[in-house]
Amino acid sequence: MNELIPSTGQPHPGEGQTANAAQVWRAKMAQLGKDYGSFAQLGRKHFALFVESGMDLVVTFDNAARLAAMGAKGLPLGTELAQQHGFSTLTFMSAGQTWFRDADLFAYIDTLVDEGFFDSFKRVVFCGLGPVGGYAAAALSIAAPQPELILTSPVASLAPKDAPFETRFSRAKRLDFSTRFGFAPEMSAYAKALYLIFDPATTMSAAHAALYRGAHVTKISLPRHSPLIERLAMADGGLGDLVLALKADNPTARLRQIFRGRARADETYLVNLAAQAKARNHPKLAARAAGYTPTR
Repeated sequence: MNELIPSTGQPHPGEGQTANAAQVWRAKMAQLGKDYGSFAQLGRKHFALFVESGMDLVVTFDNAARLAAMGAKGLPLGTELAQQHGFSTLTFMSAGQTWFRDADLFAYIDTLVDEGFFDSFKRVVFCGLGPVGGYAAAALSIAAPQPELILTSPVASLAPKDAPFETRFSRAKRLDFSTRFGFAPEMSAYAKALYLIFDPATTMSAAHAALYRGAHVTKISLPRHSPLIERLAMADGGLGDLVLALKADNPTARLRQIFRGRARADETYLVNLAAQAKARNHPKLAARAAGYTPTR
């Protein structure tokens, strides 16, 4: 297929200004949709970009405001999978912190289900990064037949009855998490496999992770990796390596290997590890972490 990733060159004249950058971004998304699949605005707060490339579909979630600020270079999370690995991609983008709780978005998903969109692929993988993306991927995965899920630090719900322990996201708690697609662990109960990657030392992440239960759930704990897990998920080989790991003989071991390998090449992680070791009075571990030189 033709190149999806824009070449690095002179930026569009309007990219220096927020309003113009947003217009450039919208035009870029519309062109990608026209050339490779479809692009749709779903009500006032959401967008959907579908890039058709193969019989494996990867569904991702992103923030439209973040992308629009980059103009033509603001490609949604996972778009490169089509070009690099031959995966079809469907990315939902939100304008603001909607947590993807929106009737227009739900109606669009209903249409996809009615048209047999998800059934037309041999394999469907939902990838959700962070509390918001992880929640949305789990909650909306019920639309596909036996999908596979990769979630990092996902929230299960912000409904007080489901997560009374949650003290973050005060504004988002005003949203309705009690109606359709509300409780993510229940919505993802029909997944073929769910890989939940989190830091057990982070109280809130661990509490939400505990709500995801079942034989299909595999929890991969990465102590002392928060708050870098989402960054590590996008480092180096990006989402492509994570999705390909699901085809390994031991996906759990492969995913753990990927994250640990990326962490050892991340200077922030090494600095944090050294500081934590020093605070716990482990000078040898601190010295080892501080003296570790990333391979790249």
